[in-house]
Amino acid sequence: MSNQSAPRIRRSNSISSIATALPPYEKEDPHEAPPAWSAPISNRRQKLQAQNIQNQNQSKKSQNIQSKQNITNKVPQRELRERFEEILENVRPQEFASYRVSQGATNFFPSAEEVVALKLLRAFAVLKKTITGTLSEMKTSVKIWQVFVTYAVRRFIIYLSALKKALVLTTNDSTDEEEILNRDKNDYLRISSFLRSILPPLDVLMVWHTFSLNPRAYYDFLVRNQFCQFYATTFPLDLVNLAICNSSFNYDPPRELREGYILLIEGFSLNETDLDYSLHGFDPRILACDILCPICQETLLAGVPFTNDSGTGFADIGFKMRKLETKKGGCDCDFDPTISHESLRCRQLYADLSSRKLLPNTYRYFSTIIKNEAYRVFVTKEIAKVLKPDIAKEVLPILSGADIDTCVRAIANCNHAYSKKIILRHYYMMNLVHLTVGFGKK
Repeated sequence: MSNQSAPRIRRSNSISSIATALPPYEKEDPHEAPPAWSAPISNRRQKLQAQNIQNQNQSKKSQNIQSKQNITNKVPQRELRERFEEILENVRPQEFASYRVSQGATNFFPSAEEVVALKLLRAFAVLKKTITGTLSEMKTSVKIWQVFVTYAVRRFIIYLSALKKALVLTTNDSTDEEEILNRDKNDYLRISSFLRSILPPLDVLMVWHTFSLNPRAYYDFLVRNQFCQFYATTFPLDLVNLAICNSSFNYDPPRELREGYILLIEGFSLNETDLDYSLHGFDPRILACDILCPICQETLLAGVPFTNDSGTGFADIGFKMRKLETKKGGCDCDFDPTISHESLRCRQLYADLSSRKLLPNTYRYFSTIIKNEAYRVFVTKEIAKVLKPDIAKEVLPILSGADIDTCVRAIANCNHAYSKKIILRHYYMMNLVHLTVGFGKK
């Protein structure tokens, strides 16, 4: 592709390789003159090494100048890169357990923070065992856990929605990445301070922790939703540590942190299950939700079970139901009235193409902040904005009667087809749990 930056290839300097391969002449007698054959080689080696150092310095200077030009006004990327380079350059072998063990050390335990991170993972395992062990009459524990994770994702979305609403953040229709990141920088400290007064349930923490382990997708999601302040906050591992028992690994936060979380959620949702902190006695068969159309925001389905014996609930692979027919209100969008995961994805794509936001995963692959110039598919952020209109031109006319695969084939022969496929391929895997959340206070 003509617009794609070529990856940098490191070439070895053959002169340098030969020069460094020559063994030094070692004199046993300090008064002994070196042999005649060694002097010219030694002098030549010194000249070659000096020339090599000069070439390296010029190369570094050139790279530094180019790097500064590439990352002008990209302070976050430059600062992070420099900090990582500084850490890597100053790392000591003694900091690695593998090295300490090789030297005969017996005390090679990880740091306290690393141990607490493992403690959290154990708490997740205990949670899973607790949930899947309560309903032995269900077909498999895999199904129970599948529904539970789907419901946990819904609760995480509610948590973020409630948090964003309570903090009253400034938002607009801008898609400029740097503007979104630099807006209201004073809010970062305010949000970090607020998050110290609440602690979400363990299932919400599980989704938060898992999502943050995919940093580019996590970043894209929060930038598109103009909630970068949350991206800048750290996972509250110190508070979580105090809430998890060191022996049983049960999760039991202090009362004030629980109450802070419930009070936050009450500002967004009055649903009883949304306000249930512990989810003790979790039964996937009694859970139900309404599903909204992503295009018109009207109700598509009401009282949809998360799972059922026929495997057609919202958390089931075979989800399929007939659209709600109402005389007043309801969705009138020109799509198939049979609602399934595939049809919801098509509606979501239509809504995304019709909105002012960039498409999901645009910042993930075309970011001017977190993506290195040498490996970015496109080197300018303006081209990323061109992709959406081009996709809309080809896909919107056929979308109401097509599936995602048909849409991907429709752009196969277009300009920048590969980059468009990168964006559209994620619609194959979308599980649109956010369509069950709505706008709160229900």
